[in-house]
Amino acid sequence: MNMRLTAIQRFCLHDGPGIRTTVFLKGCALRCPWCSNPENISYEILTGKSNTVYGTDMDIDEVVRICLKDRVYYEENGGVTVSGGEALLQADEVAVLFDKLHSENIGCCIETSLMAPVDNLNKLIDKTDYWFVDMKLLDAAKAGSILNGDTCLYDTNLDILFKKVSKEKICIRIPLAAGITYTKENIMLLENKLSELNPYRCEIFSVHDLGRKKYEDLDMEFTEFEKIEESELRAFADRLSNRCKDTEIEILRI
Repeated sequence: MNMRLTAIQRFCLHDGPGIRTTVFLKGCALRCPWCSNPENISYEILTGKSNTVYGTDMDIDEVVRICLKDRVYYEENGGVTVSGGEALLQADEVAVLFDKLHSENIGCCIETSLMAPVDNLNKLIDKTDYWFVDMKLLDAAKAGSILNGDTCLYDTNLDILFKKVSKEKICIRIPLAAGITYTKENIMLLENKLSELNPYRCEIFSVHDLGRKKYEDLDMEFTEFEKIEESELRAFADRLSNRCKDTEIEILRI
């Protein structure tokens, strides 16, 4: 079985516990204006103006072989993270990959927006050791018009995840984009949702422009966002800490 991906990035430090190898899959339902991996939005294999080819169909055994090169670095907490795009859209392929990695005693993590069918989520609930879950724009109308997101689907999948998976295995990750996810209205919605969930861990960060060159190569429109100041990030983190007493809040500086 093949999976469609663009890269396997080794020795990653911010994609889950410990040292990780991150597999970036193709295909995503969302259209986040700040996306740092625009080459992974479309499931189609793309060729940039530089003749760079974005995407390949790789046999899962070959993916495992590459990941195992880093097992010496994983130690107790490290392992493999599947990102995207949206990893859940290739749930069957990821399930096979995780089974093979678990047979090698390698821990498996997913980074997801939860924008995928419920059945896809359920296929991976018992095969995933750690979850990074994006929490972005929670107003239904704005999420639909700006991100092409479905908040009903998101809430359904989020509810399933928190009912079936221990909170210690879930980290909520919030990208703050000025004027979109970082508005007074959305911040209030985020605080209310996190207060309701009371997750074990939450990471917040200001979106960045590290994907700019890929946008240019793919002839895609790039949107530059004003950086959220450190004082504002800290103030938001403090408010979350006050409302979510048991949640570990971390500011990522990317």
